[in-house]
Amino acid sequence: MPTTNRLTVSEVTPAYWRVVIDNPPINLYDPEMFAELNVLMDTIDAAAELKVVVFESANPDYFIAHYDLARGEVVPDQPGAAEFSAWPRFVTRLAQSHVVSVAKLRGRARAHGSELALACDMRFASREKAVLAQVEVGSAVVPGGGAIEWLSALAGRSRALEIICGADDFDADTAERYGWVNRSIPDVELDAFVDDFARRVASFEKRALELAKNLVNARAGVPSEADRWASNQSFVGTTSWPETQALIGRLMEQGLQAEGDFELRLGHHIGHAAR
Repeated sequence: MPTTNRLTVSEVTPAYWRVVIDNPPINLYDPEMFAELNVLMDTIDAAAELKVVVFESANPDYFIAHYDLARGEVVPDQPGAAEFSAWPRFVTRLAQSHVVSVAKLRGRARAHGSELALACDMRFASREKAVLAQVEVGSAVVPGGGAIEWLSALAGRSRALEIICGADDFDADTAERYGWVNRSIPDVELDAFVDDFARRVASFEKRALELAKNLVNARAGVPSEADRWASNQSFVGTTSWPETQALIGRLMEQGLQAEGDFELRLGHHIGHAAR
């Protein structure tokens, strides 16, 4: 499979970078994207002047659709490539990074897309166009490597169970009420809001930003890498269950991982697939 860039890094200023996700047709999280994310973290760690990074999508319908169920365990021959089991290490690096990370959510951020957004320090979502979901249980697996840990802390036990066991789509306003995102913002205002916020943060003294993030991390109870590793292994284990393999096969036949209504309305369709 030819390698193409899934991530494009734009240096707005030395202190403020934009990372644009673009993996047509539906921005699947695949092994190549993971490799590029690992290289990105190396680049971020080496950028002495960098203070804030914004993650966004080139596809207005998808931030990141979800994990690539067909190719997730592949380790490509390219820099940064790693087995899927290394995902918790990436999340830890991003959460503890010296930069402030922001997810600008427009389109669908489901499963691993939601988990990348949750790994960021802040999330701002388009009121009209953002859709968030943890659909894993609906396909007979469990979220791994972040969603359970972050959502339990952000949304609380009962709402985390609603999100994870219900495996349905959530609009931005509800996600805001649940603590899943910082703010739900009208779509026409989202770009300007995030850009203004990033430029504001980028204008502040770097040492103060780093210390502030470290202090908040220490008091907010950031999930440990060991916790995320355990849930990640649970996800990997569930993918091998016979009932999971059978259900995923049926979902693929109906349009999972392809352009079309099934992926656009995945929360709806996945709730009817096993009935």
